[in-house]
Amino acid sequence: MKDTVLNTLKNGRRLIGDGQAGLYLASRLRSLKDLIRTRESGHPARLLWKQLIYQNFDRSPAVLRRNFQKTLRVCVTYRCNLSCRHCYAKGLSQNSEDMSIDEFDRLAEWAVKMGWKTLRFIGGEPTVHPRFGDILRRCFQNRTRVNMSTNNVFSPEILPLLRDPLFEEVSVHYNSPEFLGRDNTARFYENLDYFLKNRIRFGFSFPLDGQRSGLEGLVRDLDKYRPAYLRVNLPLPGLYRDSTKELFESAESVYEEILTLRKKCLPFKVPFFMYHPVPECLFSPEQWQELKAFSSFFVFHRCPLGIKNDYGIMVTVNPDLSFFPCPVLSMKRENILSFNSRRQISECFREELIENMLRPLKDDCRKCEAGKKFVAGVSGGLSERQFFRNGGCQGGCLRFRWEERKYCYPE
Repeated sequence: MKDTVLNTLKNGRRLIGDGQAGLYLASRLRSLKDLIRTRESGHPARLLWKQLIYQNFDRSPAVLRRNFQKTLRVCVTYRCNLSCRHCYAKGLSQNSEDMSIDEFDRLAEWAVKMGWKTLRFIGGEPTVHPRFGDILRRCFQNRTRVNMSTNNVFSPEILPLLRDPLFEEVSVHYNSPEFLGRDNTARFYENLDYFLKNRIRFGFSFPLDGQRSGLEGLVRDLDKYRPAYLRVNLPLPGLYRDSTKELFESAESVYEEILTLRKKCLPFKVPFFMYHPVPECLFSPEQWQELKAFSSFFVFHRCPLGIKNDYGIMVTVNPDLSFFPCPVLSMKRENILSFNSRRQISECFREELIENMLRPLKDDCRKCEAGKKFVAGVSGGLSERQFFRNGGCQGGCLRFRWEERKYCYPE
């Protein structure tokens, strides 16, 4: 948790340097207000304060938009050394070669010109790229900040590179030892131990399936390793077609999983939040009141796509330099290097994304007041606060609509 607080202070100093001291101070005042509001929850104030600081600063809409805008997501490979059931990229590796070093150099140079400050390596598993170490060195030589998502079973040769001051964090997809097997489990924990010893910031990412899969081991490792955060998400469509139906059928058990993890994260001082947008109708109003008791920023009901009319805010580059509007939404466009501005990138997705945003997830969405509010505000260029807090409900991640999935998954 010490690293979490230090990172929050570091971000605060950056905001002050950008002339946004008001935002930094407002997050502290909001945390104090929320602490007073929740003082009767039965939890010690010192534990709530750690959660509120993270929620109201790192999860605040203005900071989220800033972080999304400065970060370009890059897939240097779609290959992986695991086969997770809920992987959103399943199938993408079938017709994709790794990004070459020359292609990466051209992309990195172009990204700087377009105003991106940070590269986030995702996949697939980025570390299986045969020259991933060289890619990281090139980033650091060019003074580009880096973070990455990983299953954390990569070889030890990569570890020393993560100590570079320009490396920001590792987002570790948490898998149970039962899934990983003996050798991969050993590597998983050796890497976590290295992160702790060398003060490399890392967080856990965990899918909630309503079956408590891996939950016991996760709780144990939250206590032992105290990651900078735990982000949970609902399984996106992957290897099975009826994931939307399955999601709603498992809503009650998912809710219980969330409460279990929140109860554990408080004494462990691990900030806890939901990552992907969640349909309002998944839980009852009383359940939502409980989940948002500490902070309304614990979960959002729409994604950042379209904030202030920016439909390229989460753009993701593929190994062949084609690109998607976000990592999980496979609306493919060719050769990102042919675009001369980020506005052009936004406009190339705008019409198709709006069309899909307006398509309801379920028939009930047409009658839902939150759904109607979302439809009314889709093209309104809303501010951060209006967009995330008052922007209605988009029916969960756009990935749940089959029309988007067909870009990746063979029948």
